[in-house]
Amino acid sequence: MKRITNNKHLPRLTPAEFEIMNIVWAKGEATVGEILDAVNASRKEQLRRATIRVQVVRLEKKGWLKVEKLNNLLYYSATTAKAEASHHMINEIRTKAFQGSYFELVKTLFKNSDVSSTEIEKIRDFISRQREESNNSNGNAE
Repeated sequence: MKRITNNKHLPRLTPAEFEIMNIVWAKGEATVGEILDAVNASRKEQLRRATIRVQVVRLEKKGWLKVEKLNNLLYYSATTAKAEASHHMINEIRTKAFQGSYFELVKTLFKNSDVSSTEIEKIRDFISRQREESNNSNGNAE
């Protein structure tokens, strides 16, 4: 699957569009029927196929999805990887809401939150690994 490398011009996603994109990212590609089944699997009130179709077409027009016809079925896939899209969205929030400060962003995420001690330990380990990689790539290994 060909991915674009710069998604900064893609418009923001609504919660419903995020739900669809998460399904497509998880599956790699999906038909409207597969998306409908996945969406309805966790809902009391079932959505109609037409509702999903409208959202998918909207996502295609916005540039988030591309379509490929195969055996009379339309398969939708993401135009950018989830990690890349997430990185861009977080960067936008960091830049606009926190004047570019990583510290203020992280502080806000932790303040008055219910982050478990397990999650905190995972974050500490991640930061340690990032610090080591940064030191190693800068030639500052001890």
